[in-house]
Parts: sequence; C-alpha cells; structure tokens
Amino acid sequence: MSNKKLPDVPEEFQGKEPSLNELNIFNLGDLPPYGNYKSENNLYINNNLEINCILVDNSMLISSGANRGTGTDFEIRRKNYLNPFIEFNKKNLKKIIDFGHIGKLHIYKAIL
Repeated sequence: MSNKKLPDVPEEFQGKEPSLNELNIFNLGDLPPYGNYKSENNLYINNNLEINCILVDNSMLISSGANRGTGTDFEIRRKNYLNPFIEFNKKNLKKIIDFGHIGKLHIYKAIL
C-alpha cells in the first residue's frame, strides 16, 4: 500500500492495509424478516452481528429504489433494522465517506 495520504479517508485508516474477510460482509437480506433493531443493542444490529460500517445508497434507504431493496422482505428489514440502526447510531458515527453513485460509507468503528 502506498504511503500517499488518501483524501477523505479517516486518519486511523491512513497507511494501513484493510483486512476485510468476506465472511464479515453482510447485506440486508442476511437479517431475518422478523424482529427489529433495539436501541440498547448499540452497534449490534441483530444478535451477535456487530456493525462497523454500512455502505448505503438512496435505493437502500427507500422502498422505491430501482436496483435493489424493493421487495416486501427488504422493506420489512429496512423499516425494522436499517433505518432505526442508522437513526439511533448517529451519535456513534465516526465518519461518512461519499463514494458518489456507489453510496455513502457510514463508519461507526475502525475495521482495521
């Protein structure tokens, strides 16, 4: 990895090699279509699933998204998990990185 400073990347990520394991990457469909996020869970969206960051675009936040997240099950998960999680954890938000049309990465906890 280059030592060049990357724009819009939090200082704690500068000069570090990310260690992302595909087993630690989930999508909204991985959550059950029953139950809901509880504010006392803080960064745990469901049971033992701790959220370090979320990549969201407008179609993930609204049910009328054209490319994903439009089915009933996604609407239930969006209403019961995603939206309450994002709203409650505004206080835990460390940084938002805007990747344009890809979406915005909401970082809650260092993942390196």
